[in-house]
Amino acid sequence: MPGVNFDRAAAFYDATRALPEGVAEQVRDAILDHVGARPGTRFLEAGVGTGRIALPFVRAGHAYCGVDLSAAMLGALREKLTADPALPAQPGLACADAMALPFHHRVFDVVLLINVIHLVDDHLQALAEVRRVLRPNGRVIISANEYTEQERRDLEGGRTPTGARRVTSRWNTILTELGIDRRRRPQGQWISDEVLTADLERLGASVERVVLARYQDRARTAREVGAAHRDRIFSSDWPIPDDIHAEASRRLDRWLETEHGAPDEAFVDQSAVVVLIATFPGRAIDRTVT
Repeated sequence: MPGVNFDRAAAFYDATRALPEGVAEQVRDAILDHVGARPGTRFLEAGVGTGRIALPFVRAGHAYCGVDLSAAMLGALREKLTADPALPAQPGLACADAMALPFHHRVFDVVLLINVIHLVDDHLQALAEVRRVLRPNGRVIISANEYTEQERRDLEGGRTPTGARRVTSRWNTILTELGIDRRRRPQGQWISDEVLTADLERLGASVERVVLARYQDRARTAREVGAAHRDRIFSSDWPIPDDIHAEASRRLDRWLETEHGAPDEAFVDQSAVVVLIATFPGRAIDRTVT
């Protein structure tokens, strides 16, 4: 069974997920530095989407391929590429599942999985596929769970979550009250860094946690974050049954009006692009995680 398909998000993805100006280029430069990229370094991004991470690499002339389960997201990326005649080369793109990559063994030097590993049906199979297509001494770069870790630090420090975290924390509490257990991991829920690190180490990798860029999110209000949950902007909200989602939205609106205190006051969250960088030494071998 394939993972979460983002066809439904293609029309609003860039408007709701775009990085601030210049941040994607910072991410690219940090990755190039950490992997010691050379002119012949070959990159693959599984879950390339509309090109949020890919385009800076492509514009700089790097050999880049991308796969995505969503034909609509790839279509949006292709439109961007067509509209940019100054590109030095076109990337290779394919509509494919991260759990069954359409490539031969030992083809790429670096594989990126940015905000995607939690969306596949079997993340262990996806990691095994990444291992298969990596060249010796290849690296895989996977999004770390910065958002959840900040929530955990707030909880351990006795602090009340602020900004978007406060609204989402309340949303998750409401869903728990309605019988949706957010501690379990349906598709769309993050996998902990500890689990991913252990899985990568079992495949033979050494793993380090790296902050690629820090930045300020765009200004938002609590009511806007609430509307994003109501409108199912986030993939983690897509599987919620309609009746439960409607009741949760009503309860969140009531909380915003009666308890939040400043639902229309703009705030700016501090964010970061944090990843796990796994290095696989020696000759790549074919095996799965057991």
